[in-house]
Amino acid sequence: MTYSEQMLDQLQAGELTNAKRTFRQALDHDSDDMLFSLAEELYGLGFLRQARRTYLTLLQRYPDEDELRTNLATIAIDEGHNDEALSYLAQVKPDSPAYLESLLVAADLYQTEEEFEVTEQKLKEAEQLAPDEPAVQFALAEFYYLVGRFDDAIDYYFR
Repeated sequence: MTYSEQMLDQLQAGELTNAKRTFRQALDHDSDDMLFSLAEELYGLGFLRQARRTYLTLLQRYPDEDELRTNLATIAIDEGHNDEALSYLAQVKPDSPAYLESLLVAADLYQTEEEFEVTEQKLKEAEQLAPDEPAVQFALAEFYYLVGRFDDAIDYYFR
């Protein structure tokens, strides 16, 4: 059993002190793939600080992995650190495999700030990159529903 798996078991058992100690061991000893999975699990469980720390550890090892930046931006948004999120997203270039995801995260950020024009621009750019991507279609449908453009929302929802 890896330290990451052990930590998750300890969290489920409510052994927070042990989980904290095991987390440090996981960061030092577990494989990078296992740490990425751990970060996803921690995020899903609401342990944002630990997820951020894990992603930052991986980003130090893989500075060109933009998926880590989009994940860090998502955490920053969840914590209300929008400037930090924008900083991570600005580092993701259009030729990156993570660019589409960064557009969706940016759209989410601008939507929370009620900057709907920018939200729509980000979503439309995502649609140009991946016109058949269900996540993009859903995001556009959800956005148009939110701003009261129901006909547009229906068009995207039923594509």
